[in-house]
Amino acid sequence: MLRCEGHWPLCRSPPVCPTCRSVPKRLALLKDHFTFFLYVNICRSLFEKDKLLFAFGLAARLAASRAELCPRQLRFLVTGALSMDNRRPNPAPEWLSLSGWNGLCELDGLDAAFAGLADSVAADPAAWRRLYDAATPHEEALPARSPDTRAGAAAAGELSVFQRLLVLRCLTPDRIVPAMRDGWAGGWAGRWMNGWADGRVGGGLEGWADGWVGGGLSR
Repeated sequence: MLRCEGHWPLCRSPPVCPTCRSVPKRLALLKDHFTFFLYVNICRSLFEKDKLLFAFGLAARLAASRAELCPRQLRFLVTGALSMDNRRPNPAPEWLSLSGWNGLCELDGLDAAFAGLADSVAADPAAWRRLYDAATPHEEALPARSPDTRAGAAAAGELSVFQRLLVLRCLTPDRIVPAMRDGWAGGWAGRWMNGWADGRVGGGLEGWADGWVGGGLSR
């Protein structure tokens, strides 16, 4: 069982955190340093296989607290499709599983950004099959949707990195972990995923001031 004394990183952050004359920026730097310091020390008590999951959970909760992540989309990534009443026939049962098709149909109505997704798969399953067969589907462009089915939403190719994860969850759930690991380097989870991947978690806070927060609040 992991036990973490919260007052220890809280007391250590002020003297080692980069200083700033601006009180709001100083508070933001303290908050960022404390969160990362706590993250580093908790990761020291985790198995290597569990660090990615912890990094994702922390990044997702922080992004949701800043209204940068839709709670409905996060819930879909965790649970998948919940409705069992999908009367639309699977357009490609030879490669698309029933649970995957149900997920795409539910995702279609989850948010305006996914409008027309199920229609696009049904209209051109061969294009989506290529994405399904790709070795790195998270690096491939998503097939385009017809403008008249987008309902004013962004095109499929313009989905955010996180929203693409939801599509991949339906098509190729086995590629979610590589997509989480490789696809967020420049996104909202970049600092946590990079910290897990490049060894900073095991190495403590060395390089922290020069990398993620050293330039003030530039990142």
